[in-house]
Amino acid sequence: MIFEHSSKNKKVLLLISIIILVLGVFVFFYSSVIFQEGNPWSQIKGITQLTFGKSDIVKLSDSDNKYITKSKNGAEVIKSYMEKSGYKFTEQMGSGYLFQSSTKESAIATHKYYSRYYSLWTITKNTITTFGSEHIEKSIINYLLTQKYFSWKNRDDGFNFCSIENLDPENELFPFYIWAYCAEYIMENGELKTVSGHSGPAKINYPNELSFYNLNQFSYEAPRDGADYTKDIKTIFPENLQNKVFNFDRKELINKNEVVAFNNVLVWERIKEAINNCEVVEVFQAHSKYVNATLKSGVELEAMEPKLDDIVKLASESTTKCGKIRIGME
Repeated sequence: MIFEHSSKNKKVLLLISIIILVLGVFVFFYSSVIFQEGNPWSQIKGITQLTFGKSDIVKLSDSDNKYITKSKNGAEVIKSYMEKSGYKFTEQMGSGYLFQSSTKESAIATHKYYSRYYSLWTITKNTITTFGSEHIEKSIINYLLTQKYFSWKNRDDGFNFCSIENLDPENELFPFYIWAYCAEYIMENGELKTVSGHSGPAKINYPNELSFYNLNQFSYEAPRDGADYTKDIKTIFPENLQNKVFNFDRKELINKNEVVAFNNVLVWERIKEAINNCEVVEVFQAHSKYVNATLKSGVELEAMEPKLDDIVKLASESTTKCGKIRIGME
């Protein structure tokens, strides 16, 4: 009886030891792959099955711009990957790494989350416009930013951005039928937050085809809210686009706008830092609040400033410390 009791105890102790060992392995393994900041585990399905092979970077199968790298040298892996893709590293701005191709196309790799062994990155490149030319798309966006119906300001430190989608991609001439998403953002504790926003369809017109678009000559038609919405859609939009308007999914446009806003804030902070460190030789400002800073290294940084003349004020205040910075204005 004593022997049987002892044997049972040994079995119980062995079972407990196995459970503790399994739990220990699970905790170690789980902590090595689970992502900490924001815990985006749902975005990284099957990470335990990722095979890096000879590469230190893997593109996630369910995303076009999310990548996994090994944490130990994640930044160097991203730089190497972008170089092989034809992009040269130019600047680091917080958690963002800015790249530029030989054709002056830009891209930014942003370090999003990390674990003990892996890092999650997003790589955002210039996208091909569906408006016939990038100049047309930018001009429409700049126009929307001047219209209180689409974009308004609540905070002095807020940044306003708009993203648009051409509802009729086959059309490359005015009028354009678009869906616009405009929002005001602020950065708090390193996190982008939305202050206010507008989302909706609109018809954008311009009186003639010029290489330079005067924002004062643009016009728009947008449906009213409530009971008039359906009636106005049928009045403003061609019949072949009406179902697209009624069933439009704005999620991708919102995500695009947030990426643009987050990247802009990083670049704007880098411009401020560069001016303060006497790295800037020339700045340019447009009425749309677009600014450009040329560094002594030859690198050009582009961003939207929170308020008009913010960059002019910064450049003027640095004169005593850094000497005169050339200022160009539109």
